Amino acid sequence: MSKRVDDVLVETLPITEIDLGGRLSPRERTIVGLMGRGLSNKRIARQLSIAPETVKSHAKSIFWKLMVQTRAQAVYRASTLGLI
Repeated sequence: MSKRVDDVLVETLPITEIDLGGRLSPRERTIVGLMGRGLSNKRIARQLSIAPETVKSHAKSIFWKLMVQTRAQAVYRASTLGLI
């Protein structure tokens, strides 16, 4: 099975802060920073005075925007882009 053209382009184009990090909201940047400090969703929610489900929603958005699948990947990508 051959790769789709979109898949090949995504794999070969360089990722920049403008492409990814620039799309993170200030709240999402805060949350990914707290993830980087090792805080759980529940602790992040307590610290920001929001519901844990809201943190989960932000995390899903962060993963989508940074094109990652895990918290560790999100933190690494945000770090390499200078977001945290």
